[in-house]
Amino acid sequence: MAGISGDVAALLVGGGSNSITIFNHCICCTRSASVSCFSPRICLSSSSTSFCRLPRRFALSAYPMVKTAPIPTGRVSDLIGFVGDLRSNVYCGAAQLISSSHHEFRDDGAEVEVRVPIPVDMEGSDGAAVSARHMQVDTQDTTLSIAVQTSQGVQLLFSAPRLYGRVKTSETIWYVDDNEIILSLKKMDTDLKWPALLEGWMSLTTGVSELLKGTSIYVVGASTAINWAVAKELATGLGYVFLFHLLILWVSAEGYKSVTEAEDMILSSLSSHVRCVVATLGGHQGIAAQNVGWNGLHAGFTVWLSQSNAADEVAAEEEAAKAKQEGVEAYAQADVVVALAGWDENSARPAAEGSLRALKYLLEADKELPGKKSLYLRLGCRGDWPNIMPPGWDPATGKQQQPGKAIAL
Repeated sequence: MAGISGDVAALLVGGGSNSITIFNHCICCTRSASVSCFSPRICLSSSSTSFCRLPRRFALSAYPMVKTAPIPTGRVSDLIGFVGDLRSNVYCGAAQLISSSHHEFRDDGAEVEVRVPIPVDMEGSDGAAVSARHMQVDTQDTTLSIAVQTSQGVQLLFSAPRLYGRVKTSETIWYVDDNEIILSLKKMDTDLKWPALLEGWMSLTTGVSELLKGTSIYVVGASTAINWAVAKELATGLGYVFLFHLLILWVSAEGYKSVTEAEDMILSSLSSHVRCVVATLGGHQGIAAQNVGWNGLHAGFTVWLSQSNAADEVAAEEEAAKAKQEGVEAYAQADVVVALAGWDENSARPAAEGSLRALKYLLEADKELPGKKSLYLRLGCRGDWPNIMPPGWDPATGKQQQPGKAIAL
C-alpha cells in the first residue's frame, strides 16, 4: 500500500480569470506515466463545439455563456454571504453522454450484454435489410461504437464514448438478430459491478457508493465555500449525510487559533462516523491546512480541491502530480486531487463528478482500501496512515509500547 500517496487525479474546472468565457466543456481521460490512476479533466473550448484530442471522450451538455469568478478565499466571516448565495443556487445537471440510440444493458458478472435496436426503415448499402455484413463494430479499452453501411454512407447507430469499466477488446462477440445487434463485452475486472453501460453522474454515484462501503469523504482545499458546494453535491449523489460546521465554528470560536482547535476537535469526533461527506474549512483557518490535523481525516477518503494556474488539462495533471510528490502543502496528503482553475455557480456538479471518477479509479486499483481505512479507525486514528502500525504503537514516541494481537481486515 506504499503507492497510495502517489495516486493522483486532476480535474480542471472553469476558466483562469474573469475574462474567460465558457462556451462548452469536454471531459477527457487518459493514463499518464506520472500517476497510477486515470485522471479525469475538463478542458475549455472557445468554439461552440469541441472535441478532445484523445480517443476516449464524452461531452457535457453545453452551458450558457458565463464569466467565471475567481475562487473565493478569506476569513470565515467573509465567506458567509458566498455560502448563502451558493445554497440558493441549483447546480447544473448531470453529464449527458452522447448516444444516437437507445440500448438495453445487463451485467452478467464476467461480461456485459448490450442490445441496440436497428431502425426498421434502415437499409444496407446494397438496398437490402441491415444484416451483419453491413455492421461496423469498434470496441476499445473504454469505448464502443456501432456504425452501419447504408446507401447514404456510413451512419453511426450507437456510440458509447465512455464505458463504465474497461473491456477486453479482442474478446468482443456480436451478432445481428431480429432487428437488433447484440454484443457481449468481456470485462477486464470481473469483480467490478457495472450499474450502467455508460459512465456518468448516476452510474458513478451508484458504483462509488458501493465501492466506498460506507467510508466517509472529507473535502479539503483553500476555499471554504467551494468545499461546501462540492461536498453537498457529493452527499446528495451518494445518499450520504452532508456535514458542514463552518457556522458552528464561526459562532463558538474567536480568533484563528480557536477556530483551528475547534475544527480539530470536531473532525476527530466525526472520524468515527460513516456515510458522511464533510466539508472542511479552507485556507489557514482550517485544520486540514496543517500537517498536525490529519489524524482524523485519514479515517475517510480525502478529496483536495486544489487551485490551479494551469492553462490546459495536461498542465493541470502535471501540477497535481508535482504537488503530491513534493508534499509542500498539508493538502498533498489527500487521497485524490481535483484542480480548479476557476469557479462559478455551475462548477459544483462537474467538480463533484470528477471527484467521484477519481475515487472510482482509486478504489478499483485497490479494493482493500475501505477495509484499511476501517482498521485505521479501529486502532485509534493515530496518524500512521498509510503504513498502519500494530496495536500498542505509540505515535508520540514512534515505538511499540505494549504487545498486541493483530486485527484482521
